[in-house]
Amino acid sequence: VSIFFRAFSMASTFAKCLRSAVQCHNVSRALMQSGRAFYPGVRQYSTTLADLVKREVDQEKANLDQTEIPVPAGFQLQDKSGSTMIVLKSNYEDEVITVQASIPPKMEFDTPYEQLSIAFDVLVEKKTGVMEFQCSTAEMGFDVDSLAIFDEKEKKIAKEESAEADHQRDMKYRGPALEDLEGELQESIAEFLEVRGVTEEMARYIQKYIKDRKEPAEYLRWLEGLHRTVS
Repeated sequence: VSIFFRAFSMASTFAKCLRSAVQCHNVSRALMQSGRAFYPGVRQYSTTLADLVKREVDQEKANLDQTEIPVPAGFQLQDKSGSTMIVLKSNYEDEVITVQASIPPKMEFDTPYEQLSIAFDVLVEKKTGVMEFQCSTAEMGFDVDSLAIFDEKEKKIAKEESAEADHQRDMKYRGPALEDLEGELQESIAEFLEVRGVTEEMARYIQKYIKDRKEPAEYLRWLEGLHRTVS
């Protein structure tokens, strides 16, 4: 009798589990056919996110500074939407001068302009090759961190935007730290850049444009894209 009871009890339990599974399957199938979400909380969260992003978009638009920031004399600005980089181009005699600056990974908005450290590159393209100065804005203007020389055959490497060109530039010898060079040589390099328009005025322009114009514009564009996605 005991064996029969245990067998009957197990069969009864199995039957209940089977019925429960069938019911759950039917409920799930009905939900899928109705097109409703399994997790209503997710949709509620998405709606809240969309509202919060829209509020941030409106606030950023209201705070957007449209004050003109004069470009340094002799240079033309290239500012491509969606890119973190700005490009300034000029000519000096038979040379092409290119200044490239990007939004820092972490923008310090509470820091005064003149104390913002923003990396930028200066390319001086000659017939005989390209000089690439890696610089950074500083309180007293800007610092020259390194200098790489690309001969005539390497000009493409210096100017090309590709992963391979980036790698080859990274592998390029850039000489000693310029601050370790003899004082007169440092001054001569500074004068070389100054006559080509790379001055304290250029550094201040980069600081102000990146902080007041480029970063806010790209942040607003990013917010608008996020809002379109979650709405």
